[in-house]
Amino acid sequence: MTKRHLRCRRLMCRWRVSVIVALGALLAALSTQAQQAAGVAGRNETLPAGDLPALHAAITPADAHRGQASLRGVIADSSGALIPGAAVALRAGGGDGPVRSTVSDAGGRFQFVALPEGSYTLSAAAPGFLSAVAEVAGLGETENRELPGVVLAIPAAHADVYVTLDRHEIAAAEMHAALQQRIAGFPDFYTSFVWNAAPLDAGQKLLLGLHATTDRMAFVTAALVASGEQIQNTFPEFGGGPAGFGKRYGAAYADGFTGKFIGAALLPSLFRQDPRYFYMGEHGTVKERVRHAVISAFLARGDNGRLQPNYSHMLGNASAGAISTLYHPASNSAGTLALRNALLGTVGEAGVNVVRELFLKRFVRGGDPDANGMP
Repeated sequence: MTKRHLRCRRLMCRWRVSVIVALGALLAALSTQAQQAAGVAGRNETLPAGDLPALHAAITPADAHRGQASLRGVIADSSGALIPGAAVALRAGGGDGPVRSTVSDAGGRFQFVALPEGSYTLSAAAPGFLSAVAEVAGLGETENRELPGVVLAIPAAHADVYVTLDRHEIAAAEMHAALQQRIAGFPDFYTSFVWNAAPLDAGQKLLLGLHATTDRMAFVTAALVASGEQIQNTFPEFGGGPAGFGKRYGAAYADGFTGKFIGAALLPSLFRQDPRYFYMGEHGTVKERVRHAVISAFLARGDNGRLQPNYSHMLGNASAGAISTLYHPASNSAGTLALRNALLGTVGEAGVNVVRELFLKRFVRGGDPDANGMP
């Protein structure tokens, strides 16, 4: 082999080695860049739907010590829409204790029962949303606490946020559910099956009263009352025929409107009392439930959560009786009708509450199907 051939072979070998080294460096650089991109993408992604069962399975109940306290609340997005199927975890001891878990129901609600007293860390997550964490401090031994609603935001900057629904928003969601409640078509707006429902503000009480007094069935009820009075010739001064029925119909509707709007909207706003009946449910014995139903006619839940004399209902009935003398035939004085309506209205409310408590829940349609009274 000539010297010229040897020199050419050495040059070819050096060229091949250089190409191989260059290709190796290029592949290493591309691999490193891909790993960094994958790491960044992994840090910025939201929780996919496939991860939710794994998260829920990982936070199984582990605490053997059970207490008598409870926590409940709602999961919603930033627009106020309730989120079903969100994984909710509760950890005791400031974040290093045992974990309990649940999933929000169709109405976005969740609940933890039989909790020991103490402080807790609550976290929530759902597919397509940023997770949220809230601290629960000083839960009492037998306390049943309604937590502020937890909001899961739609990711914008790929970061966890800590936000909550305020009391007004929770009350609005619960009132919206109550406005769907009916029994054989008749409204049941004033029965709360959420035991620890958020108190209504003055505007919400007035809105609820307006819904109740202008509902289509309020006019049907007035027609039924007027028909009975027409048949029995109640208030003969009204006369008979269509004219007499019209007068009785107008008086019956006015009675219902003034009694409901004054006693369940205006006065509750003034005295800061809740006009709703709070259903106890199967948690209590029959004797306890009857006692609760009767007492609720005489004692109302204040907006501060404490029981107080039911001024709203009693004065509402009295006011309606006194006002009725303006359009009813003058058979009694305003004072006499006010006193009679206050007494009969309160006693009648106690009887209605007993029926509500013991019998009507099974016939209610609409509302929150998972709300069943005292937890």
